[in-house]
Amino acid sequence: MDLQLFPLTIRSVHPPIPCLLSRPKEELRSAATVIYFHSLNGARDQIFKDRYLEFALAMRTIGCNLLSIELPCHGERRKNVKISPMQNILHGIGSDTQNPFACIIEDTHKIIDFLIEKRIARVGEIGIAGMAWGAVNAFCALCNEPRIRCSVLFLPVCRISSMTEFRPLKGQAIVEQFEPMNYVKNIAPKPLLFITGEKDQRANPQYTSELYQKL
Repeated sequence: MDLQLFPLTIRSVHPPIPCLLSRPKEELRSAATVIYFHSLNGARDQIFKDRYLEFALAMRTIGCNLLSIELPCHGERRKNVKISPMQNILHGIGSDTQNPFACIIEDTHKIIDFLIEKRIARVGEIGIAGMAWGAVNAFCALCNEPRIRCSVLFLPVCRISSMTEFRPLKGQAIVEQFEPMNYVKNIAPKPLLFITGEKDQRANPQYTSELYQKL
């Protein structure tokens, strides 16, 4: 059950967004579409290989397009290719033009514009999914983009400042404003599924439970 992947580039933002599109059928036609945000240090091909492939195959089986996005500060979108994605993220947090939390909001608007303009998807038939760090970004997108109908968050990091790299920024406005706990507007009544790992220390399920209660 090999997937056919089509490379796409969204050029309406800078730097451009490299993507990979999987379609349920070879011919291009509008269909329900899921946007996927990969995990920290991942890449746009993550969902199409190894243990992640099952999700991609499931999307094809139910007739959905799957568009996987290269996140800000990753891959070709790193401002400094000599350092890791996390280092790029930390360097960019203080900048209005490079802040990855702010960038993902603009990215999402442009991604959905692209999907509709290219007739890949129709309004009302767009969902979003994310893995770990990508789930934080997907949650942010769900809050800010009314054209996203539903979301699935795999192993979501529901408290950014609990991550070792972000602990020095705990309580600072630049991170607090994007903490999922402080950022639950515009979710209801959109369907939202959390999938957590009971013993996950990186994406602690305790914070997922707290966020669920707040929603």
